[in-house]
Amino acid sequence: MRNVLIGVLLAFVGAPAHGAFEDLGAGARAPGMGDAFVAVADDVYAVHYNPAGLAQLGRPEIGASYTRLLLGLTDSSDVSDMFFGYAHPLPKAKGTVATSWEQLGLGNGLFTEQAFSLAYGRGALPLGPGRLSAGLAGRWLRRGFGGFPEA
Repeated sequence: MRNVLIGVLLAFVGAPAHGAFEDLGAGARAPGMGDAFVAVADDVYAVHYNPAGLAQLGRPEIGASYTRLLLGLTDSSDVSDMFFGYAHPLPKAKGTVATSWEQLGLGNGLFTEQAFSLAYGRGALPLGPGRLSAGLAGRWLRRGFGGFPEA
C-alpha cells in the first residue's frame, strides 16, 4: 500500500513531458491571439487547435504557413516550422473532414519533428443562438535525426 501511495504522489509531482521544441501554434491568427483560439476555431487551423471547430466551415479551405525561427544563430542553423492543411465540408451537413501536415526542422535534415493529422468535426446539438459541435482527431507523430555520427 505504501508503494502505491508513493507511486501516486510521484505521478503528480513529475515534470510535464515536452517535445524537443515548444509548440508555437499554427498559422498567424491563433498565435497572434496568444493561442486563445479553441473557442473560435473556425478555419482550417482548427485541425491543430479544436477539431470541433471544423463544423463551422461552409466551403473547402487550404491553409499553409512557413516560419523561420531563431534567426541569427552563430552556427548558421536554419530552424523552420511548416504547416499545410486542407478541410472539406461533406454534403448535406454531414460534417467536415480535414487533414494537416506539420514539420519542425533543423538544418538540412539534421533533426525533424513531423505530425500528420486527420480530423472530423460536426454540429451536434442546437444550443441557444448557436449550436454545440463535436470533433475527433488522430495524429501520427514522427521524430528523425540526420545521418551524422552523433545521431
